[in-house]
Amino acid sequence: EPLYIVEVGGGSGEFAFYFLKLIENHIKPLLPKRKTKQPDGSTVSQALNIVYVLTDVSEANVEFYKGNKAFDYYVEKRVVDFAVLEIATVEEEKEKAKESGVEINLKIANKTISRASNKATNPFIYIANNVLSTMDHDAFIVVGQQLREMLLNFITTSPIEDVQFVAEALKACRWNDRKVFPLSPQEEEERIASLTS
Repeated sequence: EPLYIVEVGGGSGEFAFYFLKLIENHIKPLLPKRKTKQPDGSTVSQALNIVYVLTDVSEANVEFYKGNKAFDYYVEKRVVDFAVLEIATVEEEKEKAKESGVEINLKIANKTISRASNKATNPFIYIANNVLSTMDHDAFIVVGQQLREMLLNFITTSPIEDVQFVAEALKACRWNDRKVFPLSPQEEEERIASLTS
């Protein structure tokens, strides 16, 4: 059974293409060899097989990946496959994982893989390069015995349509933090008042 690297939400596929080049040129040569017993009783040393699974929520994107000539070499070598994968909410994902695990239907190999039903010891590795950039993020730190929320702030005078907006906003970024826990009774009252006003 191969080691599956699953890219969740592959976008244009550019990250996958360069990652596949990295695997072939730098990672595969370093992988340990496994001894496997053949039907005739002999043993053969084989490197761990890696399959990169490029996924997207859109069937059209997955069809684009399949038809993209840049992936032909990797399809022929059987190191890439494609699948439609919809990301559920965390609660739905937890429930699904308890029952049967996340199922991924591979387009090229024409089979379904699932960590829950995978009898091999190889883990699945997930990459969410494009997906993470579209999600809201929270940042917290612990200082002493306090939980503090990190806040990224910026003020810019450029309108968002202005070409200089991003450059000016990045230069103006400042991290601030505020205590979240434990709050004194006065801090608790102030927090409630700020939420209700």
